[in-house]
Amino acid sequence: MYVSRFVARVFRKTTNCFPMKFTRINLLVLLIGSLMPAVSFAQSAIVQSNNRPNVIVVVADDAGNADFGFQGSKDIFTPNIDRLAGQGAIFTQGYVSAPVCSPSRAGILTGRYQEKFGHETNIVTDSLQGLPVAEKTMADRFHEAGYLTAAFGKWHLGSGKGYRPNSRGFDYFYGFLAGGNEYFPTRAADIEHTWRKNDTVVEEKEYATDAIGRETVNFIHNHSKQPFFLYVAFNAVHSPMEAKKNIEDTITTTDNPQRKKLAAMTVSLDENVGRILNALKELGIENNTLVWFINDNGGGAYYAFDNGKFRSHKGALFEGGIRVPFAVRWPGKIDAGMKYNYPVISLDIAKTSLQACGINNSTQLDGVDLLPALKTKKPVERNSLYWRYGSSGAILNKNWKLIKVENRPRFLFNIEKDPGEEINLLQTNPNKVTELNSLYSAWEKQLVAPLWKQVDHYRISDLGYCTLAYTTKEAMAEKGFRNPVAFKIQETKIVDNVMQVIAEKKESDPDFMIKIPLALLTNEEIKTINAGKWIGKNIHMVGKVMGDNSSGYIRAEHNGQWSFE
Repeated sequence: MYVSRFVARVFRKTTNCFPMKFTRINLLVLLIGSLMPAVSFAQSAIVQSNNRPNVIVVVADDAGNADFGFQGSKDIFTPNIDRLAGQGAIFTQGYVSAPVCSPSRAGILTGRYQEKFGHETNIVTDSLQGLPVAEKTMADRFHEAGYLTAAFGKWHLGSGKGYRPNSRGFDYFYGFLAGGNEYFPTRAADIEHTWRKNDTVVEEKEYATDAIGRETVNFIHNHSKQPFFLYVAFNAVHSPMEAKKNIEDTITTTDNPQRKKLAAMTVSLDENVGRILNALKELGIENNTLVWFINDNGGGAYYAFDNGKFRSHKGALFEGGIRVPFAVRWPGKIDAGMKYNYPVISLDIAKTSLQACGINNSTQLDGVDLLPALKTKKPVERNSLYWRYGSSGAILNKNWKLIKVENRPRFLFNIEKDPGEEINLLQTNPNKVTELNSLYSAWEKQLVAPLWKQVDHYRISDLGYCTLAYTTKEAMAEKGFRNPVAFKIQETKIVDNVMQVIAEKKESDPDFMIKIPLALLTNEEIKTINAGKWIGKNIHMVGKVMGDNSSGYIRAEHNGQWSFE
């Protein structure tokens, strides 16, 4: 008993941060393993070995596909992230498993299609919902294999006791539980937005992106002699859009105020990725560390994000919602300067990382090991990629992508020839539609019903509809609605001509909003609208993507009385 207590004290002191509970048997095995030079494979899984590779997964938040240098940005410079990508492989057709934050992260951390365990949309009530406890995370698997595991930054996978990082395989956590947070902590926060060291609330005074980078670097310095798995989830560049003024003042590549602020926020993100890479180099462990960089979903339409040539934004199953910046570096194991031009998905991170570390407890994962494909520079061996998000679904099979809405095929694209998804081939390729629809239906039989449904007052029932709602507090009060945020749908109407509907409505009702599916508009029309175009008398079109519809929508507002929530 006294031996186990002594080992526990020593272990906690040397690791300096871990709340994970150890039984006496665990501690005795640890002690025996530390005393015996010749140990079995099972024992060596507990004893940390210096030559076992480290793994770091860096996740950015809501950035546009073309908002990094290695992705072609001309007005946002990211030399450190570009260095990571240039010293390894860039996945030019990299996808995430969901078009919004929480389910995408559930897929990254489990390596499984999150629709298989019901984590299909963003969490509605953080304290009551979260990544199902029956699911093993990458951290669980690494922890079982003797790795030190730590998570930094944004969690967004549940704030209830059983859902927090320290209950999901992470020895250490520094960050917050919510899906977003202030960058300059200035007020008392609720349970989701307080900063935490493990489960203890702490006061954080530094800019959020810098705080996440600082804590990650400190951990690396303190534990460079032990194999580790780090999940570094920056909330940059998710809203609220708050940049450091000293950086924003140096941005001269754009006159667009939104783009300038976004650039400054991205510079802070890049600087802190650089701090992490520099720490690995200083400690002489960069060649033994596998580093991933990925964005959690497509760039949002709520700000001046740039998704390049790809259609739509965050929240959509078009390429702009799920095709993301994605790169990996492992010096000496992955050729530098490589561009891998075949489809990969965020689910592959778990399988690849575990295999790279010799951890073979991952047979139930949906991802594949990318290392063999990166050596041969050939496509990975799998048939299709799949998505389901509320009423929308999609399948990518080789070059063909089918998007379904309300369980009906609505779009067919050849992604190789038409990456911008401008030419709908649904009517001209019925056999391909049937083939892909059949494959999707077979996959969907493996799924469960969503464990919760996102509260969404902006839902569009189908691509052929637009919905009309009242937008001002006065109009809401007049109609008897107490909550001005919950814009209750007043009317649903089939749309043949969007502009005709606007013209008719603006004369009969001075306070209205029309939500129009993006599918009814061309890419050029969307670009014009997002640039801010006045159509007729006091009618302003504003770009926006929300809800479960695969196309999202844009809004027409009257008299400019809508403000972004």
